[in-house]
Amino acid sequence: LWESLLALALRVDWCLWVRISSHQWVCLWGMTTTTSSMTTLYDEKWSQCVDCSVRKFGQVCQKLDDYMRYAAVHSCGLTCPDTKCYNQNWCVAPYRCIIDPEEVWGQCVSCRSKKFWGNSCHSLGEGMIDRAEKLCHRKCREY
Repeated sequence: LWESLLALALRVDWCLWVRISSHQWVCLWGMTTTTSSMTTLYDEKWSQCVDCSVRKFGQVCQKLDDYMRYAAVHSCGLTCPDTKCYNQNWCVAPYRCIIDPEEVWGQCVSCRSKKFWGNSCHSLGEGMIDRAEKLCHRKCREY
């Protein structure tokens, strides 16, 4: 019987989650990676499993609404790239929340990211680029 259950567990993505604190869950048994986390909204009315591996988190977090994304950032300890931030609490170091009120947009930016400063910075508005350049003491490369 246990072999059948284990074989089933390996075929489906499931886990027996156990709450260890008000906002933290751990997989007690089942198929999950060690990078999975149970993310709970601040009001504790909704929980959702989130893969906290860097590669998967960057894909999944962008599809979450603001409330769930904020909870996931804190559950996983990772910044959600290329999404809106409202203040520094939305970004995990070394990322910083750059906000341009005129563009009504904020985004987590890493001052050390070669990808951002070589490519991605061009997709931001002029106000965002100015603020990021001042904060990070870098220039968005011109092509």
